[in-house]
Amino acid sequence: MKKHILMSAMVLTLVTGSLQAQNEDVLRPYGRPGDAQQSNSRSRSKRDKMIIGVEGGGLLSFFSQTLERDVQVTGSPEDVLKSGSGWGGTFGLFFDAPLSSSVGLQFRVNYNMQAFSNSSTADTIDAAIVGIRPRDGEAPQGFTTVVPMPVQTSASWTTNSISIAALARIDIVDELFLTIGPIASIRMGDVVRHDMIEKTENDTMTWISIDYNGVAGKYQSIHRDISVASNILPVGAISTSTYAGARFGLEAGIGYRWKIGPSVFIAPNVRYQYMFSKMNETFQSTDVSRGNLQSPSNITFSNAKLNALAIVLQVGFYF
Repeated sequence: MKKHILMSAMVLTLVTGSLQAQNEDVLRPYGRPGDAQQSNSRSRSKRDKMIIGVEGGGLLSFFSQTLERDVQVTGSPEDVLKSGSGWGGTFGLFFDAPLSSSVGLQFRVNYNMQAFSNSSTADTIDAAIVGIRPRDGEAPQGFTTVVPMPVQTSASWTTNSISIAALARIDIVDELFLTIGPIASIRMGDVVRHDMIEKTENDTMTWISIDYNGVAGKYQSIHRDISVASNILPVGAISTSTYAGARFGLEAGIGYRWKIGPSVFIAPNVRYQYMFSKMNETFQSTDVSRGNLQSPSNITFSNAKLNALAIVLQVGFYF
């Protein structure tokens, strides 16, 4: 984690320093003819003023993790935990301090509400049918057989956080600008995952035989809310993992300022936040969804990542 923070800080320092150097004219250290007047005029303009503002918008989250199996299984409900995506919201404050006419430092504090999910309608669980006679009529009454039972599965995560970013702001042309730098995300409260497994066929011969409390029965669907990283089936968990309290990464974005008053502007921004830190550590389970007709499978869940694309509108005030 310290390595990631140091690397992000170095990126911010190098980008800011190099762009300041590029802003100087080596061949004409005192400027070209006529530049002085333009430069003085611009220096008295908004470009040399500090900015404070507010922002808000949407946050598109991208979750992924690796599932490694010792035996391959098809149609397992556990596969829904491989990935997820969804929209949330973000709002916050920002402060921008110019270092030159085209380079500055931007600091932001945001409150983020992230929601993402994944679902499948093509999963299968092996289900027992008790007390029937198979179609070939050879087995006696009371024979227990196992058949594939179609189910639909869904997992939905919600999490809130405060993010702090320190960014280099580079004006490219006119009011078009780039931002790049490190970002830290601090979790606020629990990460909550809502799990659901439900039969998709309306028959009276098959059912989900156990709920999330470990109670045997005949269930059409089972649901739960869970605040640790675990498998989705109600049985088979070997270990769980708590969610990280803080994560660190790198953000890069692009925006454009429109002046709407003497000292006010609006600026649409698009930014991508790539987090170096994992969302949670490795955990394991045994997948028994196809344990009879295929095979039980031991799963290792690892490399859980949560990245985001932010689309926001800034309202800035020069002072």
